[in-house]
Amino acid sequence: MPSTRSLRLASAAALTAALPLVGIATVPVTVLPAAVADDNSQCQAVSSATMDWGIKQSFRNYLTGPIAAGGWDLNGVTYNGSAKNAEDGAFHFTADAAKAAVQGDDADLPLKGTMTLTGHGGIINVTLSHFTLQVRADRAQLLADARYIGTDPEAIVGSISGQPAFTQKPVATFSLQNTLGRSGSGDGTTTLAGQSWIHENLNKALLGSYGEGKNDGDPVKITVKTSGAGDCAVDSSAVMATSAGQTDATSADSTPASTPAAPAQEVTRPAAQQTTPAAGGTTDGTTCDAVTGASVGWGLKQSFRSYLTGPIAMGSWNLNGVDFSGSEGGADGQFQFAADPSAVKVSGTDADIPLQGSMNLTGHFGALDITYSNMKVKVRGATAQFIADYTSTTVSSFTPGATVTGADTGTQVPIAQFELSSPITENAANSGTVNLSGPGYITEDGNRSLGGNYGEGNNEADPINVTLNTSGEGCGIGTGGGLDDITSAGQATSGGSGSAAEGTGTPDLGMSPRVSGTASTSGANSAGESDTTCTAENGDRKVAETRMGWGIKDSFRAYIRGSIAKGDWTTTGGAVYSEGNFVFSGAGDAAGTVTTADGGVTAGTLKFGGSVLFTGHEGVLRTVISDPEIRINGSTGTLVANVESNDTAGNPNDFGRVVIADLAVTEATVADGIVDGSASATLSAEGSDALAGYYAAGESLDPVSFRAALSDDCDGDSAATLGDKPEDESDKDDGKDDARGNGKVNVTDAAAESGSDDDEDTGLMAFVKDPSSMVPSVIAVIAAAVAGIMAVRLRRTNKRIDEVAAAAGIEGGNPGSDD
Repeated sequence: MPSTRSLRLASAAALTAALPLVGIATVPVTVLPAAVADDNSQCQAVSSATMDWGIKQSFRNYLTGPIAAGGWDLNGVTYNGSAKNAEDGAFHFTADAAKAAVQGDDADLPLKGTMTLTGHGGIINVTLSHFTLQVRADRAQLLADARYIGTDPEAIVGSISGQPAFTQKPVATFSLQNTLGRSGSGDGTTTLAGQSWIHENLNKALLGSYGEGKNDGDPVKITVKTSGAGDCAVDSSAVMATSAGQTDATSADSTPASTPAAPAQEVTRPAAQQTTPAAGGTTDGTTCDAVTGASVGWGLKQSFRSYLTGPIAMGSWNLNGVDFSGSEGGADGQFQFAADPSAVKVSGTDADIPLQGSMNLTGHFGALDITYSNMKVKVRGATAQFIADYTSTTVSSFTPGATVTGADTGTQVPIAQFELSSPITENAANSGTVNLSGPGYITEDGNRSLGGNYGEGNNEADPINVTLNTSGEGCGIGTGGGLDDITSAGQATSGGSGSAAEGTGTPDLGMSPRVSGTASTSGANSAGESDTTCTAENGDRKVAETRMGWGIKDSFRAYIRGSIAKGDWTTTGGAVYSEGNFVFSGAGDAAGTVTTADGGVTAGTLKFGGSVLFTGHEGVLRTVISDPEIRINGSTGTLVANVESNDTAGNPNDFGRVVIADLAVTEATVADGIVDGSASATLSAEGSDALAGYYAAGESLDPVSFRAALSDDCDGDSAATLGDKPEDESDKDDGKDDARGNGKVNVTDAAAESGSDDDEDTGLMAFVKDPSSMVPSVIAVIAAAVAGIMAVRLRRTNKRIDEVAAAAGIEGGNPGSDD
C-alpha cells in the first residue's frame, strides 16, 4: 500500500507539471536595510504630523483631463492646489498622532483616510487606504493597502476574494534633503522635503504606465511636531524599498522636482596657470585669452512649444541642467543652456561649444516623449548648428485599436542650422564679449526627432543667441584652423506643409475647357455680407462661377486623421476634397463681383458654397467651416467664412461669419474671361479663436488658389466655364495625409517602426489603446490564479490523505525513502 509520502509526491507532481503553463517569474527586489536609531536614541511623542504629496502632476492632469475624464474621491484626505492639474497641487494627509512614533532620525506615521482614483469609465479604479509613512534618516516610504482593477494575479485574486490586492506595501518612496534630527526647530517642529518616485506596486495599480524613467513623482513635504518623551515604538524590522531610478536627494544629479536645475557655475582658469592652450585659444599658434563663460539661448520652435503645452498635447518638459525663460508658448520663450568654459574651443571664426544638461519633452500623457542630450553648438563662420543625441518615442493614441508606432534615435546629428548675422570677430573677442545670433531652420534630423511634421513650409526654427565671454583685451582670434568642418544640413522637407507632391500646392480646379459652355450650377451659394454691387462704369464685372482650393492647414488635417485625434472630415454642400485641398464652388448671381484693370483683378469679392466638418477625439473636437469668400483689395485680402467649433472641453460655439485668414495675393490675372489667382494665408486673431486656439494668430496656413468665370460686364452670363470639379477623394486611403501622421507632432514615422522591443506598449497604454493586446497576459494571470488555487487544494488533499491513512493504519512516509 502506498505511503502518505507517495500520495503527496503524486499530488505535488500533478501541480508541478502545470506550472510551466503558467509562466510565473520572480522579480528581484532591491531594498535598503532599515536605518532605525539605536537604543540610545531619544524616543519622542508625536503631537501632530502631516504629509503633502501630489503623486505626479502629469498623472493628475491626465486623470482629470478630457481623455480619462476621471477624478478622485477622498475620505479623510484633502486636496490643496489652484487646480486639480496644477503644479502646486498636493494631497494633504494627517497622521494619527496617538499611534505615531519618533525615534532619533526615524519615524512611523500612520496616516488617516482613503483615496480612490478613477478614470476611463472605470478602467482606472484604484483605492488606497491604511497609509503608513516610514522615515528612516534621509529615506522614506509610503505603505498602503490597495484595491484596483488590473490583470496581475494580486488584482485578480483580490477581485475574486474581495480582499485588497496587497496590504502594507510601498506605493511610493522618497529621498529627503535632510533628516529629522538635522532639520528640527526649537518648538519641536521638523519639516522635511524631498523627491518622490512611484513604486512598482502603485505602477501596477495604474496599469503599468509609470515604470522606470517615468516614475518620478511630485515633491513631498513632511511636517512632524513632537512633544517630549514618548514610547520607542518605531518598527525596527522595517525594510526600506527603493523605486526604480531612485537617487539620493543630495546627489549632484537629483535636484528636487520642485526646483529647476541650476546652471553649472562658470569655471574660470587664469591663463597664466594653463600649460596647454587656453579654452578659446587657437590651435594654429595664435594665442587667445581664456573663454570665461559661454551660454546659448534657443526656443526650439515656438509653434511646437505652444502645441506641446497647449490643450491638445497637455505636455511639458523636464530639464536637467537647462533652464527656461519667457512664456512656454510665446515668442520670448527660450531654453537656456550653460557650457563649461574650459571645454569651449575657439579657432578663428569657428567655435565648438559643448552644452551641459539634457531636456525631456513629453505630451499626450506619455505618448510623445523626446529627449535631447550631449548637446553642443558648432559655429563655422556665419553658420551655426545645434547638434545633439536624441531619442523620440511615441505611441499612437489612448483609444482602443491604436498601435505602437515605435521610436527613433539619432547620435550627434544637427537638429537645426542657423545663419548668423555676423561671425566671431577679433574686435568682439577683444572687448570681452562675443554675441552671435540669427534665424534658422529645422533640419531633416531635427524633423525626425520631432516626429516628422516640420517639413517644407513649416520648418522655421526659433532664432539662436550665443554668448562667449573672454578675458578681454589682447585676445586676438587668430587665423582659424584646428576644428573639424561641418556638413551643411539641408532644411527638412518631409512632412509639414508646402509640398505640392503631398497635396498642399495649387489643386487642379478644372483647367479645361476655358471657353464656351455655360456656368455650372452645382454647389450652394454663400450668403455673404460683403458688397457685391456691380458698376460697369468702374470696370466691374459680374462673377458667374467660382472655385477655391484651400487645405486649411496641412498639419491640422494630418492631426485630424492621425492616430491621436482618430478623426475625419466630411464635405457637404458641393465641397469636395482633392489633392490635399478642400474645393469650394459657387455660381449664379451671388457668386460675386470683381473690378479688373490691365489684365488683372484689383478688387472684388468671390463667394463659394459648401462646408467641411472636422471631428476628432470621439467628438470632443468638432469644427465646421462653411460658405467661404475671398475679399480682394489690391495685393492684400481676407478669407471669410462661417465657423462653428467646440472648445477643448467639447463645448460648442457658433462664431458666425468671421475673417479666418489674412491674405497676401500673389496672382490674380484675367485671361479669356477666367480669373486665375493664388494667395498666401496667415491665421487672423478671430480665426485663432474660432479654431479653439489650436494655432496662434499669425501662424501660416495652407496657400489659397482660386478661379472664377467672369461675364463681360455687370449683365449676362459668362462665355467661359471652369469645367468639371475635381473628384472627391475624401474617402480614398491614398496615404497623402496619413503619411504625415499626427499634425504638430508626428508619432507615426514609418521609418521608426523598426524600433526595439523596449518600445512596446505596456500597462495602461496597451490596455486602453487595444484591450485585445492584454489577452495573453490575462490568460497567463488566470492560469497563475488557478495554480494558486490548486496549491491550496493540494494542501487540503494532503491533510485528508493523512487523516485517511491514519484511519486505515498506514504509517506516514519516511522523508528518506520512497516507500
